[in-house]
Amino acid sequence: MKKFCIIICMKKKFLISLISLVLLTGCGQYYDDTDSVYPLGMNIFNFKIKVLDNDNPQNVIMPFDTSIFIKRYQKNNNFNDISVLFNETFQKLHVYFDVNYKYSINGDKINNLKVINESYGQNEFLEIPFELYDIIDKSIDFSILSKGKYNIAIGELATLWNNYIINSENNYSKSIPSEEEIKLALSNTPKYDELNKLIELKEENNKYFIKFNKLDGYEKVSLSLGAVGKGYANDVMKELLNDEQGYISSGESLITFLSKPIGDYWNLKLTNPLYMKKYKMKEDYQKYNYTELKIQKNDKFSISTSGDYERFFYDDNKTIYHHIIDPISGYPSGLKNDYSFTSISAITEHGIYADMITTALMNMNLEDGMNFVKEIENKYQTSIYPIWLEENNNKITAYVDNNLLNDVSLDNENNNRNITTIKSVKH
Repeated sequence: MKKFCIIICMKKKFLISLISLVLLTGCGQYYDDTDSVYPLGMNIFNFKIKVLDNDNPQNVIMPFDTSIFIKRYQKNNNFNDISVLFNETFQKLHVYFDVNYKYSINGDKINNLKVINESYGQNEFLEIPFELYDIIDKSIDFSILSKGKYNIAIGELATLWNNYIINSENNYSKSIPSEEEIKLALSNTPKYDELNKLIELKEENNKYFIKFNKLDGYEKVSLSLGAVGKGYANDVMKELLNDEQGYISSGESLITFLSKPIGDYWNLKLTNPLYMKKYKMKEDYQKYNYTELKIQKNDKFSISTSGDYERFFYDDNKTIYHHIIDPISGYPSGLKNDYSFTSISAITEHGIYADMITTALMNMNLEDGMNFVKEIENKYQTSIYPIWLEENNNKITAYVDNNLLNDVSLDNENNNRNITTIKSVKH
């Protein structure tokens, strides 16, 4: 996947362009020599990670297999301390949540998600790190609240579709998963009301344990944290950074904002899904704007975006098969339903909720999605501001939460080719 990274310095603005989100700081001065902290790979400082799988010789990992960095706007003397903290935190959490490899950290073997998945049906408790216990606990709760529209036990389905995406050439594939493959993966995807039987969690003497029980009728089950891992990591890092000014960028679709710089507000732009899909499918993308919507906020928050244009492949019929899978139908969201969204963003206080919410909302119609958002707000005592983008005949309708409406506008700064209509919704 080709990534755009454009940095433009202007008199009173600082612009960073990402695949899914475009960020500007607000009016005011900024430091020309801001710090950018990037993960530097394994085995730096005093933090030693080793991959234990014999068939994997790599010694360096990119946390969560994406580009992650912190942008800071203040001048101080703790750059090295922040760099060490950032690297160790994200590398450690990547190791905990990884489904592909086993690891040791500083010589100690880690019971990570891959080890948990391999323990399915072994009827034994494994001691796991607190962060892994915590994210699994939250993911089970969220799976049940969403009635399975988000499902932590979607691992077999996610792996099936991900393999086709990975093996496509320039986002094109002649073949798609067969009905038999999908039915097999579905047959190994437990329902949301079975999760508490599938997964047992316990805490004893400040240690944390999990037992991955075998369910009747399910031959092979695997857990996946792909939809929530980065959001959780951003939340952990946000707490560690206290009052740092700047933001954490975790890949193409998640940003967590810390304290503001001198400017009055954060100014974001959402990428136009039509532009990105046309570009990746080698069609006429230049007649579309790169961005369509602008969001202006002046507080701390996380924003996550899920869309059908980030990771996908298409076939000879130009049908797009993307990476957000409906756990009920077994197909990418929208393909087997009477509703379809090209993109959904959510603004909220916590990155993990933003990540899980957008995934679940992609598998719901608008009315059910609004009711679900209200339920989550009441359950977790937090505020959530969603934006649904619906595509029809190369036009986009943006359904914007009424409480966010005053902060959202069409992006008319650099073009006059807007193809988006904004509609207000209440939940």
